[in-house]
Amino acid sequence: ISKNSQFISITHNDSIVKEADQIIGVALNKQKSSVIGLRLKGKTEEEKTDAMINLLGALKAKGGAFLNE
Repeated sequence: ISKNSQFISITHNDSIVKEADQIIGVALNKQKSSVIGLRLKGKTEEEKTDAMINLLGALKAKGGAFLNE
């Protein structure tokens, strides 16, 4: 894949998410959508995992509803 290409992927697959340079989380509540972005480029696997957990926690704190709830 070219270094000049960009992709948008909608997924919950951890293996794909961990390869991303940036992720954007979106959660829907009754009144609005909450959107939070994280830059992962240059982070270790452990830092990426922690960042994803923090992203989910932040979205949930904003009143987001998730499909598995």
